[in-house]
Amino acid sequence: MNIYKNLICKIAFLFLLISINPNTVESHFFIDKVTQSPPFINLIQKTCTIDVNFGITSHDQLVFGNPTVNGPNIGVQGNGQQVDLSTYSHRYNLNVVITASNSPITATFSFTNTVNNDQNSTDVQFICNLITPKLPTVQYFDYISMNKLSLILLGDPNAGYTLDYANTLTKCYNFQPDSLGSFGRSSAYYGFTVTLKGTQSCTYSSSVNLPVYSSFKVLGNLTLPALTTLNSPQTFISIRGIAPNNSIVAQQNAAMLSYGYYFDINQLSSNFFSPQYGSPYPVLGNNERSTYYLPYVLRSSILTQADLYIMNGGLASSNTMPKIFNYTLYPMVIPVNSFLAQTNNGNCVISTTNIPVSNIYNDRIKGGSFVATMPFPMGISGTVRSLSITILMVDSTYTTTRNAILQFDSSSLITAYTITGKSYSGVTSIWKLDIVPVSYDSVLLTMNITDDSGVLAVDIINPPSRITQADLVYGTYLNGVYQKRISISNLKDNTLNFGVTNYANKYLQWKTGDMTASLDVIPSIPTPIAWTIEDIVSFSFKNNILDVSNLISNNSLFFSVKTPIKDYSPQLNIINSAINKRMTTFTGFWNPLINQYQIDFQLQRNLFEGVVNYELVSYPPIYSQLILSKFSNAILKVTSKNSDLYPPMIVDLRAISPSLSPGKEILTFGWDITIQDSPNGLSQAFFNVTSDLDFLPYQFSLTPSQASSGDQFNGVYSIRISIDAKTCVQQNFTFKDQVLLVDANGITSQSYNGNIQSAFDPLEKIYFTPLASQLFISTASSCPNTLGNTPPSIQNIIASTDTLDVGSDKYLDVNFTVDGSTDGVSIRHFPLAVLDCPSTRVFALSTYDSTSAKYKARIPIPYGLGEATLDCVLTVHGAVSKKLFIGNAIANNLSIKRLINPTLLLESYEPISTAGGLLTVYGKSFGNDSSNVTPTIRSNGPSMSIQAPTFCTFTMMILNLPAFDQNNFYDLKISSGRASSTLRIIPNLIIPTPTSTPTTTPTTCPPLCTEHGKCTDNGCVCNSGWAGPTCSLQLIDVTTNVDSTKPTTTQIDKSNTLNSLISISSIRELDSQGNTVLEFGLNDNWSFENKSTTDTTLYQFSTTLASNRTTRLNVTLQYFEKQSNYSFGNKEYSMSPSSMKYSILI
Repeated sequence: MNIYKNLICKIAFLFLLISINPNTVESHFFIDKVTQSPPFINLIQKTCTIDVNFGITSHDQLVFGNPTVNGPNIGVQGNGQQVDLSTYSHRYNLNVVITASNSPITATFSFTNTVNNDQNSTDVQFICNLITPKLPTVQYFDYISMNKLSLILLGDPNAGYTLDYANTLTKCYNFQPDSLGSFGRSSAYYGFTVTLKGTQSCTYSSSVNLPVYSSFKVLGNLTLPALTTLNSPQTFISIRGIAPNNSIVAQQNAAMLSYGYYFDINQLSSNFFSPQYGSPYPVLGNNERSTYYLPYVLRSSILTQADLYIMNGGLASSNTMPKIFNYTLYPMVIPVNSFLAQTNNGNCVISTTNIPVSNIYNDRIKGGSFVATMPFPMGISGTVRSLSITILMVDSTYTTTRNAILQFDSSSLITAYTITGKSYSGVTSIWKLDIVPVSYDSVLLTMNITDDSGVLAVDIINPPSRITQADLVYGTYLNGVYQKRISISNLKDNTLNFGVTNYANKYLQWKTGDMTASLDVIPSIPTPIAWTIEDIVSFSFKNNILDVSNLISNNSLFFSVKTPIKDYSPQLNIINSAINKRMTTFTGFWNPLINQYQIDFQLQRNLFEGVVNYELVSYPPIYSQLILSKFSNAILKVTSKNSDLYPPMIVDLRAISPSLSPGKEILTFGWDITIQDSPNGLSQAFFNVTSDLDFLPYQFSLTPSQASSGDQFNGVYSIRISIDAKTCVQQNFTFKDQVLLVDANGITSQSYNGNIQSAFDPLEKIYFTPLASQLFISTASSCPNTLGNTPPSIQNIIASTDTLDVGSDKYLDVNFTVDGSTDGVSIRHFPLAVLDCPSTRVFALSTYDSTSAKYKARIPIPYGLGEATLDCVLTVHGAVSKKLFIGNAIANNLSIKRLINPTLLLESYEPISTAGGLLTVYGKSFGNDSSNVTPTIRSNGPSMSIQAPTFCTFTMMILNLPAFDQNNFYDLKISSGRASSTLRIIPNLIIPTPTSTPTTTPTTCPPLCTEHGKCTDNGCVCNSGWAGPTCSLQLIDVTTNVDSTKPTTTQIDKSNTLNSLISISSIRELDSQGNTVLEFGLNDNWSFENKSTTDTTLYQFSTTLASNRTTRLNVTLQYFEKQSNYSFGNKEYSMSPSSMKYSILI
């Protein structure tokens, strides 16, 4: 059910495109609208400063100076500003200062047009009441890191509190922010943080007095309690990471070094920090002994010593952390040869052939440099990082003559075209703008924009989004209506802030409170759920303390608000790690049995003992510290005997040099890699092996079941690569820049070059040790390099159409051939078909059809691709020889004309229950007249018509759907003079089971769980051989047979009354509508390996997806003879005896 139906129905989307009659002449101007900002109060001077906007219309040329002001106790501050909103509407902005008064003040503003001395005036009423707010008080404070405290204050709403930090305080503390931040609009709760600087002369055990101001007036002193009361004995700290073999280092962008310190501590502590580097994070251990980690990224070659401050009884003493190591910067090198060139910004581009301007773009070349990065990484550190295809073009609408640079070669610029620009003098005008909430996390934005050069794009800064011509729903790019659904899940505040770029390369910006050309005020963004702490009436957890020692713990949150929205699904974010702020989101529901919201959630196993931070999702979020300031029972803690936030690490590796396979011309090489992780254990390991010549990685995804030896806590994993010994190329291979290791809790280590935000590099124990040499394998002594340097040639490019309808065409099919008669064609590398439309680029990787000896690619076409009046260019890139020389980036080019015939397109819908009701549907080209729309639905029987939409606009409609009853789905279609696509509506069947009452007592279980289990806080835990929520279902033993030629199993029970068969027949690729795009029937050419041990029954199968594809399908079958547990997706699962687990990896 859509909760905004009443709001939506009040919005009229009858956009009448503005048409101005040039023959209409007015002899004077009109002041049609006046708006005021909230007053800026000065309690010392007893004044209010107000920002006033006057909306003025006229067909005459207008030039204003400051108006004369006639009124008591009022004056003008500075000079006003005139802004042209359109050719005949204008905004004049003025700051006025008013002396405080208990009654409203009315002033007359008289304007004079200096062009013709026309005059007009208007009266404006102001209110300037001075109310002195109360002094805020400290409600709550707590450490959020080792040297940073969060404080929550309670004062008056909208008080504008500021703090005065004396110089003596700033020597020991950093205070953020200077102005106290309010937790939501009209909230009386405020917050700020205090960071201890760690100067030896500072004593932190004394209270702190801070003067508090409001509107420049001192309200009094805010007394903060002693910011540390730690009186524990001196904590023993040993520092690791000062020696090279324990340091973390990675080269990134040629000048970035990452390393870190480890601190071994004899207890959990929060009383030490480094002012230079920040606060360490706990990563491993328990209450008695723990390890903390302090990451640091260095961006210069100067390494200085760092101080470590230890808080003891409020006094900071200092130890010195020595320099980590000396190092050498390795510059990034891009080789320049016959197919690679280096641009100014270091991007690697493929040389292009001549593109005749007159044949393709005529006199309108779209401006800017467009770089499409291939969908795979390239090379290793110090060589090629990414493969880009760049065409730099210029728009003829620039007002000056410019060069249009179209391409690069290995040595010099090939072609430069000179284009004479056109001059445009008009303005970009926003005529109408509406924002309507359509769900709890999105709004529908509609705006009418005119510009005589044409609208290129609308960039929305808050919330981040972009509107292009794909969102044009009515009119043209010169005068049109744009409509788009925008997510507000990352909303910073409710101020709409956006800018419009036109074809004359001008950028103009608007925000909430500005005027449109029709003198309407641009609204703020409606936030559907904007609870503040004042709205929360009750808040409690089922359990405040949970043990997470080697197990995942379940819990529930119960809370109520003053005005609940019962069909809203609240969300709770659990912050799992301070290192990278990882959060897990849980969604709840309204529980009618207790008249409260309920959110069931889980806490990861082996979290660090102590307080768990969380936040209730709202706009802005309501943090746990704020909730604790009001509800003392809102504390959430964990106990843990084995704390683990430390990710898996590579501790040993051995390079396997290239060698010939017996009896085959196949060269095999690789690595044996030892990975450790305890106590969580490894879940998955990903490796991309690349070389200094080959941009396409060899990809490996491994799980503990695939270990050559060992287990998830300490296992050896083998990576092997096979290449043709006759045609191989001398190159250097490595995986060091593309490694990702994930443990059972989802904690990761990742190569810094793969993710510069990574807190841990999985190779930190390998760098700067003798093992680092094992990271590279060279084929120099094993490959003959007999082939030449001639790249393949791309030929005979044929597109399925030369006129692309971006309103109805979903794909562009491309066929071409590749001539590698001189030095061959690599079978690993498939060329990329690219469709370049101004400001947008779409592409698809090709496949090889051995029957027709042609390459084929299907490029997806998004609705409204490209821009009006400009064609698209089809190119093919990246045919590779066996010596890894890349073919012409543009072997041929085709001009694809763009047109748009809007299609009735149904794309998505909001969730709906089996009871039916109001359904919100999103799509394209609905129009804005619901009476012209006829919807029909069909399930298992014939189609039937339903009521016309209760609301309809260009991209959204609201329908009233009947109950689903016995139907599992409805196929929805609409017609409005033409038929739409089909959208399958599947009701949301996940109905949570309400908890009868929040309680700390164990969950109610049937007597002895029907005598087949035991009752726990989380329900029944069944004995072996029994299953179900009440342990009433008896399991039967079956015999499972595995076919060694393919991943097919048959199961037969002992009485031979039950037979079942499971097999994998095909793999399908589906589009967003559920239609099959590609289907790969799987043959019986599977490789089989029995990896069973005395403890585990394990079978592995592998095959390629198709003969012309390198994609592999890996299937692992694991048989459980007895009751076992395993982890997947951060959850624990139980496997009953005689169960078979299928794991499929593509």
